Amino acid sequence: MRALFSALISKEPGLLIETAETGAEALEKVMTIDPAVIVLDMMLPDMNGLEILKRIAEQKGGTPPVLVVTAASTTVTPDEVIRGSFSGGIYEIFRKPINQAQFVNAIRECTMDFDI
Repeated sequence: MRALFSALISKEPGLLIETAETGAEALEKVMTIDPAVIVLDMMLPDMNGLEILKRIAEQKGGTPPVLVVTAASTTVTPDEVIRGSFSGGIYEIFRKPINQAQFVNAIRECTMDFDI
């Protein structure tokens, strides 16, 4: 999925892409750069996405807009559970397989006000 997201985002002018395979790697990168948006899969090998968001918010005092990606169905993990577990900047929740046009539109909306 990282390759698909990178390919979609790379078509947007002026955006640089950083990827991470684990939650620990994602946290390290977010602490050293100031991302305009975070695309976060809820299930990484070492921790879940909500734990990553919680740690980012604690260490940085908040998060940029977050696009959450999950394979869980709405019956297993309703959007309200994801949003309710983290009161921060979840911009949109995408269920796999994602609607690529909606995903790209969400990236555009999240980065609209950034100087890129």
